[in-house]
Order: sequence, then structure tokens, then C-alpha cells
Amino acid sequence: MTETCDAVVIGGGIVGAAVGYHLSRAGLEAVVVDRRDRGHATWAGAGIVCPVTATVGNRHLVDLAFAAAASYPALAAELAEEPAVAAEPTTGYASSAMLSVSVGGTGAEHVSRIAAWADKVAGQARWAAMCGYRRVGQPESREFCPVLAGDVDGGLLISSAARVDGDRFRQAMLAAGQRRGLTVLPGDARLVIKGQGAAEVTVDGRTFAAGHVVICAGAWTERILALGGDAPVVIPCRGEILHLQVDGLDTTSWPLVEVEGSGPYIIGWPSGRLAVGTTVEPALDFDARPTLAGIRAIAESLSRAAGEQIKQAKLIECRVGFRPMSADGLPVIGPWNGSKRVLLATGHGANGLSWGPYTGKLAADIITGLPAEIDLRPFAADRFGRAAEKEQM
Repeated sequence: MTETCDAVVIGGGIVGAAVGYHLSRAGLEAVVVDRRDRGHATWAGAGIVCPVTATVGNRHLVDLAFAAAASYPALAAELAEEPAVAAEPTTGYASSAMLSVSVGGTGAEHVSRIAAWADKVAGQARWAAMCGYRRVGQPESREFCPVLAGDVDGGLLISSAARVDGDRFRQAMLAAGQRRGLTVLPGDARLVIKGQGAAEVTVDGRTFAAGHVVICAGAWTERILALGGDAPVVIPCRGEILHLQVDGLDTTSWPLVEVEGSGPYIIGWPSGRLAVGTTVEPALDFDARPTLAGIRAIAESLSRAAGEQIKQAKLIECRVGFRPMSADGLPVIGPWNGSKRVLLATGHGANGLSWGPYTGKLAADIITGLPAEIDLRPFAADRFGRAAEKEQM
């Protein structure tokens, strides 16, 4: 028996959860299929939201990144009011600032480029308020982040940033969506393209005929599309992040910290917990086990950037996530291969937690017929020259 619904969302990470939430909020009957793979990027991501540093030199990303950051506070507040979410301590989102520094001269040029980029983007009145920064010297940098090394050069304190616990935020959107009728279905989804662009999704023996299908499968996108020899929409890139505990250290009010040039980033969470990363390498095998090489690379970059205090940090865990990287570094958002019924929402690379909830809204808006809030042409799926639509039976 074939079941019908308005939309099936393949992938239950932060992007898929956002699509499901916004569709249910609009009154549509939607199903989110979540295979719950090990190594999904939403769980492993550090949670950096800073549109200035994420877009340096890439004008195509500006509207997406800044609109996504601007939309986060209202969405977090909206979720916090949901009965299904209100009982939780937090949605996982918190406003912050970004401290961009160099150490020992390494990275100073990139700090300067960030400042110049912030000034350039500030020329667009729409985003000027999110581009503010001030220069800070060595003493103040170490006050903001006491574990930084003594030879930190100082840098920029960018006022508009935030951190997000991606998995907690994802769960909040799914819970709020379920209260409005969203179905969350564990299982392995298979996409079947019919004639005239119609689509079905099979999930462990169940078949759904959907008005729309949104593929939010992240690094697993190619396995869903299953086009064999065609150029991939995204490739999986492995990233490892260390989670550390420094006892007696109050990290609650720390800004996000990026050590430019040699790395790493250091993200302070409450109660002395630090997320430190990261590595980047292609990983077609989807092996989610931490590696000694990855742990060593992060530890060495942290050792260069931090002082003696960091040597007392305890290793809690090493998280491994697979980021979906497109060939040109831009996300993929919108209809696939000319079909109005099959959409892609993927390819965010290391910025899925930053842009994912907003991307989900953009995809939902396409389905509900709302005009796009930003220009989606740079993110069109057909820019890769994929083969014509194929029937998969």
C-alpha cells in the first residue's frame, strides 16, 4: 500500500529537521526519514555561527550566511516557547562574539583580511549592523580566553556571533514539528524517480508518494541520488574535533576563538568544556572512528596556540563528522535536474550548523510557494551539469 503526504524529507540532521519543522508549521503533512548514521555532521560540529569569518572573500555566500545568522535568535526564541521544547534547559543556541587572533605572527595577514572583509560587507546597509568589530591587543585577548599562549598577537573581537549545540537544536525543531503533525521515521530511504518528475520514497518496506521530496542527506547525498558515474554533487570530508574538560575554568562567557593561520578554533561551553578542532580530509569510506593522526594534529595546533594551562585538560571524546563539500564550496539548494518536486538542501561543508536552519526554511518556502528571501541562483543544483533526469526503478 502506497502512503501519501505533502513532502518527504530524507535526512534528519539540522537541515532536514528545519525543513520538517517549517513545513509542519505551514500546515503541510511531512515525513522526515532519519537513518541516524554514525558520523553525521550535526552531532559532530563545533557550533560556530559567525557570518563575517565564514564568508571572507566569497560574495556569493554573504546573503545566505548573514540572513541565516540573523534568523537564528528569533527561531530559537520561537522554539523555546513550544510546549514540547520548553521543559528543556535550552534549545542549544546562545549569542556570543568571535575573537579572531594570530599567534607568533602566524595568521596576522588573515586577521587583516577579515577586518577588510567586514568593512566591505558593512557597505551593504542590510548587514552593516552585523559587521561590527574592534581591535584587541594581547592582554585583552588573554582576558577573553585565558588559555591562549603568551605570544598571542591580539586581533579582532567581532560582536555578531553565536554558538549552537547542533544536535540539541535539531531535536528541538523535530519535537516542535511533531507537535504540529510532523512524522519522524527512522529507517533507510530510497528515492524512486517516476515520469514527469514525480517521486516516491521507500523506507524499509513502506512506500510514500510525496508531492515533494527534499534530500537533506548531507555527506550521504550521493548514495541517495545513486547516479553512478556522474560528477558528484557533494563529497564527504572527514572532520575530527576534540572535546576537552579543564576543571576550575569558567568558560561560560568566552567568545568563540579562531586562531588564524595555524589554527585551531577553541569553542568554550559552560563548566569548563572546550571544543577544539579541526581536521579536514576526503573520506569516501565513511569510517567514523577517531584517528591518532587527527587527534595529534589538533593537539599540536592547540599546543602552539595555548599556554601551560591547557596541558591539564582532560580528553572527554573525539567526535568525527562527515561534512558535505560541493565542488565549488557553495551549498546546493533548490530543484534537482529540472524537477520541481525533488529538491536538494545540502553541501554546506563545515557551515551546516551555521546555515542549516535557514536553508531548511528556504527549501520549505520553495514548496509552499513563498518567494525566496535571498538569491538562490548561486546555489542551484544544475550548476554541476548533472546528467538529465533518470528513472530509477
